[in-house]
Amino acid sequence: MKKLKIGKESWIFLIAICVSFCFIGGNYLYKKNLEEARIKAKIERSKEEAQKAEEAKVEEIPKDISDTKVIKYLKEFQKRAKSDKRYNEVIKNSKEYQPDVLKLLYNNKETLDFVLSKSSLKMPSIFVKIDEKCGNGVIPMLQQWDPKWGWYNYGENIIALNGCGPTSLAMVITGLTGNDGINPMEIAKYSDDNGYHEKAGTNWDLMTDVTEQYGVKGSRIDITKESFENELNNGKPIICSVSKGYFTDEGHFIVIAGIKDGKLIIHDPNSIEKSKKLWEFDKIKNQIKAAWSYSLE
Repeated sequence: MKKLKIGKESWIFLIAICVSFCFIGGNYLYKKNLEEARIKAKIERSKEEAQKAEEAKVEEIPKDISDTKVIKYLKEFQKRAKSDKRYNEVIKNSKEYQPDVLKLLYNNKETLDFVLSKSSLKMPSIFVKIDEKCGNGVIPMLQQWDPKWGWYNYGENIIALNGCGPTSLAMVITGLTGNDGINPMEIAKYSDDNGYHEKAGTNWDLMTDVTEQYGVKGSRIDITKESFENELNNGKPIICSVSKGYFTDEGHFIVIAGIKDGKLIIHDPNSIEKSKKLWEFDKIKNQIKAAWSYSLE
């Protein structure tokens, strides 16, 4: 049997065919992979665009809300929702909140977490600890709208809205005694049970009456720079009742926890931001209606 001889030209032809098939196959795979990559990128872009659209979505104000003040609050929340989507939850569930709670958030962005906590609200326990360092002159900074006690009833409202008095007293009493089990709810309950809560807020008599049962003495002091500095330099925190001004549009209680570089360390139960500042006495003295200093008996 004769062997088949393949000429040089035939080899070249075969090699050319193989190279062509390799090129065509490689080009096909390249185009296929490129198309798959394009499709994948398109899908990813679509997902990103959908996510951005969802993030940019602002909740509509419920159509059955007619209260003009509430509508004003919700329109402001719509603006804020463009940068903080949590406001959409407030708008969506706005009918579940009393108008004063929406007003609280309108006036103070710091209260957003508190307002949102209503959806997972459990009955506040009056035995809850403040969870802050206190005692030996360390006056804790507490907020009346802390979810641990902010929803607790006080008078016809809740501590978050009108419990600045009980919250201020809790700061002072825990700071002097070191007893972290004394919380704003306990003081608010005492106030309600004994008739200290009034329509306008907390009666000033509570500022000295309730402290006695904890071994703390409260005394009315003069509203002068010398008097304040003397009390604070002797380790006596001060509670002030203040009128419209830097801390409130109505009436309010604040704690002066100490003095630093000649300025007052103020714990405002309604504002973390204001509590971080040091305040000059002369700047706030005209807003102070009454003041009490405290010490262990």
